[in-house]
Amino acid sequence: MNDKDIQELLNYIYNIEHQFLALDINSNDVKDNEILNHFKEIIKFEYLEYDLKLLNSKTIDGDLTAYYLTSLSREIIRNGGWMEYQKIIGKNNERKIKKEISELKISEFQSKNPRLPYFVSICGVVISLLVFVKSCIEDNKEYHQKTSEHKQNTVDKKQLDSTLSKRQKEYFYTIKKDSLILKSE
Repeated sequence: MNDKDIQELLNYIYNIEHQFLALDINSNDVKDNEILNHFKEIIKFEYLEYDLKLLNSKTIDGDLTAYYLTSLSREIIRNGGWMEYQKIIGKNNERKIKKEISELKISEFQSKNPRLPYFVSICGVVISLLVFVKSCIEDNKEYHQKTSEHKQNTVDKKQLDSTLSKRQKEYFYTIKKDSLILKSE
């Protein structure tokens, strides 16, 4: 029995009107006997039913056995047939094997370097602290620069105010002087 024979049987049953194959073991019907002999020689129905879970069977009246497709076999036929299903299963098995090999390598590496996670986490904490200190220093520099600019501005304003007040005093003094001179005349 090979994959091609399995696909042929599944397609045959799938294309029957009600999608089940009823075979009478003691029948004299030529068609039933041909089908039964053709598939019995090639495929063991028990293998398809119990091992691959592609067929279900039901015995009716002792001699008549009805074979019908399972939901898995219908899905297999809709998705390209038994051969395509075998390719997909093969690819999935290859992926599982590759995944297991990768996990084994990771486990071996972890067992050889048990303290590596601690080292990496300590390095991360140190780097975070350095970045924090650097940002604090930069913020402090900006603060001092702004305060020195502010002090400079306030000093300039005071000088401006003092020069203005001197000029204002001079102006008022001249006005007073002029007004005194005018009064005396």
